[in-house]
Amino acid sequence: MTIHVPHVYREYSSDKVLTMEFIGGFKVSEITKAKAKVEVQNYGIDPKVVAARGANLVLKLRVWLQSIS
Repeated sequence: MTIHVPHVYREYSSDKVLTMEFIGGFKVSEITKAKAKVEVQNYGIDPKVVAARGANLVLKLRVWLQSIS
């Protein structure tokens, strides 16, 4: 299981519109909903692992943003 950050299409984006690739999957916010919960279990996805990897990604992004500012 990996975290995939969608590609931004700058040529189709503007100051008011951000155009990104579509990624099929589950929203983290939907994992606790009944239908999504069953599907997530069928794929063998552990919500705790998803949360830990998401938090790690946010922290790495924050460090990177501080390094470029």
